[in-house]
Amino acid sequence: MNDLICPHCHNSLTYGAQVCRGCGAEVHYGVPRTIKKYWLIAAFFVATVIYINMVHNHNLWGLTATYLATLIVSFLLLKRWYRGRATFYRNYYT
Repeated sequence: MNDLICPHCHNSLTYGAQVCRGCGAEVHYGVPRTIKKYWLIAAFFVATVIYINMVHNHNLWGLTATYLATLIVSFLLLKRWYRGRATFYRNYYT
């Protein structure tokens, strides 16, 4: 986990570097930006389905708690799955 290889220029980097010395690609750690966006949509959809089901069954106790718990647990799982991963972003238009 100490060494990373840039997929653009194949330069070796140490873990924790912010920019590749070879090509200037930005290094982001954790959840990639695109997955974070789609995960938010999916978690919101699942939480909304649970919320509608509880309203339909007249279980009004804990609606908000269940809704928030679903969102929080999904984000905690996402952070755990992507812990320690590095993603390289390079702007080709500059």
